Amino acid sequence: MPDVVLTARRNAPVWATYVLVAAGVLLLGCAAVYWFVPSQSLPTFVPGYREDSLRHHHGHALILVALGANAFLGAWQTTGYRCRPPAG
Repeated sequence: MPDVVLTARRNAPVWATYVLVAAGVLLLGCAAVYWFVPSQSLPTFVPGYREDSLRHHHGHALILVALGANAFLGAWQTTGYRCRPPAG
């Protein structure tokens, strides 16, 4: 019985892993800003800015944490290898 030699290939290019990790870090950083900075101190171009409010936007932060976690999970999935039997 011949040995089946499997060749390994990455699930995705290396650059995709780096892009997803960078997106995850950026999203978690934005989540921290929404969690800790009151509405009146946010930059004016950010959704949730209100000049007269001291409220924190925890809902925005939780959504960004979920998106950041998904980016990290996607990056983890791109680091794996798939095995295929050789052609022929």
